[in-house]
This record gives sequence, C-alpha cells and structure tokens, in this order.
Amino acid sequence: MERSCSRAAFVRSRCWREFSAWRSFACRDSTVSVISDTSSTNLQQKNSHKVFLVAAELDIGSAYASVEADCPGTESEDAGKASACQGCPNQTTCSALPKGPDPEVGKRLRSVKHKIIVLSGKGGVGKSTFTAHLAHGLAGDENKQIAVLDVDICGPSMPRILGVEGEQVHNSGSGWSPVYVTDNLAVMSVGFLLSGPDDAVIWRGPKKNGLIKQFLKDVDWGEVDYLVIDTPPGTSDEHLSVVQYLSEANVDGAVIVTTPQEIALLDVRKEISFCNKVGLPLIGIVENMSGFVCPNCKTESQIFPATTGGGEKLAQDSGTQLLGKVPLDPRIGRCCDEGKSYLTDVPDSPATQAFVSIISKIEEHCEKLQKQRESETGEVMDTFHECKVQNSRPKKLTMSSFVADQGNPRSLTTQPSSSMFSE
Repeated sequence: MERSCSRAAFVRSRCWREFSAWRSFACRDSTVSVISDTSSTNLQQKNSHKVFLVAAELDIGSAYASVEADCPGTESEDAGKASACQGCPNQTTCSALPKGPDPEVGKRLRSVKHKIIVLSGKGGVGKSTFTAHLAHGLAGDENKQIAVLDVDICGPSMPRILGVEGEQVHNSGSGWSPVYVTDNLAVMSVGFLLSGPDDAVIWRGPKKNGLIKQFLKDVDWGEVDYLVIDTPPGTSDEHLSVVQYLSEANVDGAVIVTTPQEIALLDVRKEISFCNKVGLPLIGIVENMSGFVCPNCKTESQIFPATTGGGEKLAQDSGTQLLGKVPLDPRIGRCCDEGKSYLTDVPDSPATQAFVSIISKIEEHCEKLQKQRESETGEVMDTFHECKVQNSRPKKLTMSSFVADQGNPRSLTTQPSSSMFSE
C-alpha cells in the first residue's frame, strides 16, 4: 500500500527528520511515496537511481499540518524554545544556532574596513596556504594593518604557517589580544588555546558556533584594513556561523580556492552554490597547484591536469573572475612548515608573481567596492574603534578557561574540564 504526498509540501516541512515513526522515505521526481508495509518483500529497489526505504504508518496530511503550524523554524528566536520543540531531537541544536547578525559583532568589527572569507568545498587545495600568503602580501604595505582569523576549529594550521606556533593569547579589559606575526599582521586561532599541537578539538556545531562568535566579538584587533578569514572545507557549521554573524558587517566577498582537477571542482561547485544561496558575493576564483614549474629549468608540467577546464572554466560557468593561477613549488610547502613568507623568501619565482597579481586584483576589488558603498550612503566608512582599556592585568587564555556551553554558546566557564574536547 502506498500513499503519496506532494514533494514540495514534504520538503517545506522543516522538521520532517524529527518524525521518529519514519525510518526512511522514497523520493521520486514529483512525489514522495510512503510505504506502510514493512515486510522485506516490499522493499525491492525498482530503479537504480531511486531509493526506497521504510516508513511506519503515519497520517502524512495531519503530521504535515501539525508541523507547518507549530514549528517556529530554525531562524526564529523561538527555535528550540517553543512548546512545539519539546521532545524534538534537535531542540538543543536549534536553540544554539546563530539567528542572524549580532550587534556586538558589528560594533567590534566597525573598525575593520575590508572582510574577506577564503573558502573551498574541497580539503587539501591550499586554502590556509593561500590565506597566509594573502595576508603576507597585504602586510607588505607597512601603512596597512592586516588580521587573520582562523575558524578551522578542528584543524587550525595558521599558527604553524605564520610562524607563531606556541604563542599565547591574553585577555584584558579591551578584549582578547591577538598574536602578532609582525607589527602590522595579527592572527587569532583556536590553536593558541590548545595545550599542545596534537590536541584534538572534538566539538559539535553549537560549541563551534559559540567559539566563532567569541572570536568575532571579543578579539581586540584595533583598526584593521583587511580581515582575512580562513575556513575549513565544506559548507557546514563554521561557514554558516561566519556568514550569519557577518551578514550586516559589509563583507567584501569570498575568494574560492580550487585545484585544476575535476575531483576538486566537484566540491568547489558546491561551495559556490552555498555562496549564492546565502547571499555571499564572490570576489573570484584562485586555481592553486596549477602546474609544476621546475625551480632550475623553469619548465612547467601539469601534475593535476584540468580535464574539464579547471578554474578558468569554473569561473566562466559561475559568472565570476579567475583571479589567477598559482603553480606548484615545493618551496611553498617548506616555507609553510618553517613559518616563513614564501613571497619574501623566493621573490622572483613564478608562484610569487602569481600571488602578487592575485593580491593586487583582490585589493582593487575591495577598494572599488568601498567607494561604491560610500557613494551610495554618502558616508565615509567609520573606522573609530571603541576600546576602553581597564586597569587590569591581562590573563592568559587556554582551552580549559574557554569552553562554550552548548546550551548557551555566549557563556564561558572558567572551570577546567577533562571532557572539554568531547560531547
């Protein structure tokens, strides 16, 4: 026996996953079929591309109407708090999700002129390497202040790449003090809060959201020209938190990093789709590891062939610009391991020239966008930074003194916990 309901109606129900009676569902082109008979003889797969699973008997019409009427939705202030949320498996998650821009975040970042998010749906394409060298390149102008925020909670690599591994973060009356690589380049990362480089952070979404929010609203960057945000691969908690918290902070856009081969482009396309869905503008695409240039003879070889057009075709399909192609150079990896700037270590290499060209295009985009905003609003950007330093001695921050409570991600506990890395 099968009962069908509109797929559109089914998808509109935000809490369809929460029906404990459901064991599975079957999606077709225009309908969702609910199979009441759970015997194995009725679970044959009729088509290879369609999945037929089991659902207990359920009155779809009444269930859908109940959810549609009572569920407050994940973006509501009542998410996880309404009476309809009682008993829902995701009640805690919904209550901890970011609901939009936070006034405190906007106030803190009022002193930051440009905000750039470095993204890629694929891991291992060189996001952190590119972020670090983008920051190094921007910091080459001594008149500019550059900041790097590492929101890769589970795999923080910025401290090592920027050569400040083992440094400490302190808390004072004006907020958390970032670690300075040079006089005009600062960085903040969860890596500074770990007791050792091999410590694992095993957190679910709500704790990650809480930490990212603390980074955005409590770090005392001072007056900054560029804030570059390094993200992990994917399109999940960290990305949603950054985009939602910064939704009214005039983010300049995202730089998408990819490598030429199709296996990387598959995931990078998803990242571009994510940006389009959440309204995050694209600055452009960087094709990293684009060929190998021999340091001796300068001959270029394609290690990762662009079988489907690579970053150039991706930029055309997504309607954005290709910022440039950075060739492979083993010296880039060496500089990252040693915490040095490849741009200053090997200034005449093809990769350095590619970095410089890309950075120039990003600066041009950001400056053009700022002028456009000023012409539309008639106001010059306010870079005044409210920083009231209290007469208190800075305190060292560690992971044991920084644990975001899952039920209330804005709160911190100062009591060390042996289970702080797990849920």
